[in-house]
Amino acid sequence: MISILRHEESPVRWIHISKASSQEIRETVKPLALHPLIERALYNPTLRSSAEEYEQVIYMTLQFPFFNEDVLAIQQREVDFVIKKDLLLTVTYQTLPIIDGLVASLGEEIKKNTAGEHAGFLLFELIRQLYAGTQAQLDRIEQSIVAIEENIFHGHERELVRLISLVRRDIIDVRRVIETHESVLVSLEQLGTRMFDKHFTPYLNALTGEYYKVWSLVENKKETVEALQETNDSLLSTRTGEITKNLTIMAFVTFPLMLLSSIFGMNTIRVPIVGSQYDFWIIIAIMVASTVGMFIFFKIKKWL
Repeated sequence: MISILRHEESPVRWIHISKASSQEIRETVKPLALHPLIERALYNPTLRSSAEEYEQVIYMTLQFPFFNEDVLAIQQREVDFVIKKDLLLTVTYQTLPIIDGLVASLGEEIKKNTAGEHAGFLLFELIRQLYAGTQAQLDRIEQSIVAIEENIFHGHERELVRLISLVRRDIIDVRRVIETHESVLVSLEQLGTRMFDKHFTPYLNALTGEYYKVWSLVENKKETVEALQETNDSLLSTRTGEITKNLTIMAFVTFPLMLLSSIFGMNTIRVPIVGSQYDFWIIIAIMVASTVGMFIFFKIKKWL
């Protein structure tokens, strides 16, 4: 899909290319007379974030996290930006709903000629909304963290192991996708100030601030889920230890019973007590006394 948005009284244009073939991209960008390195880079995703300038044109690539409902996992989506003073060209290679929504909302601003005096303002709003979308992904992760906190002390340690692992995976994926943004945005501040003017620098600084805000949230959630995992592991270990201790005690308690049963069941000529009056009840009494004695011993040792 190719969207070209502009106002007839404004030189500012936004061209958005989504999931297009190399031929469609070539036909769209050819009239723009871009540097050959930029044009070739747009045909396929680069899978790395960067910001470079070619003949007074900024080429920037950023990766953003996207939660894929089909596989229930965070995946990265690349957005390529080609920035000139009067042009913003964006290219996406996979579905990124937030961009589609911005095509509609920012498109209206462009048509009303309220999108700003140059393409930098479009770039600012677009990246700001992309970071807002990343925060929405983190809000979904936060809901899972709250669910873990609510259930961690209710005896669901085994069930929470999987949930904690999934949350950690999502946080790691988000962190991996955006960790290179800082250096790219620092480069954009320098390149953007030179392309537009010093009055636009606060907007570029604000984008870096948006990134730091998102990164801080990611680090906070990372530390929180790691602490929850340690707590859950401790509870699980304690519970496993209690079960092991109880089984060991049961084994020691039943040992005298098995020993006495074996002794009195020996096939010998003479067995004490066996054959005398009330021999059965005497043997039962000995077994009960042995069991009670073992329980008293464990109680004194505070093993029960």
